[in-house]
Amino acid sequence: MWQLTGYFLVDARDLEDAINIAGQIPGARIGAVEVRPVREISGLPGEETA
Repeated sequence: MWQLTGYFLVDARDLEDAINIAGQIPGARIGAVEVRPVREISGLPGEETA
């Protein structure tokens, strides 16, 4: 049985930093934590321009 409980969005310097942060998540001890990059996309509808 698998359980998806949510997301943690963290600001990491690089992949190694992200992996270290992920290792501190309590669920990582008994389950799995997936590390993915987030890309910012500018010019989306509804986005305010400066």
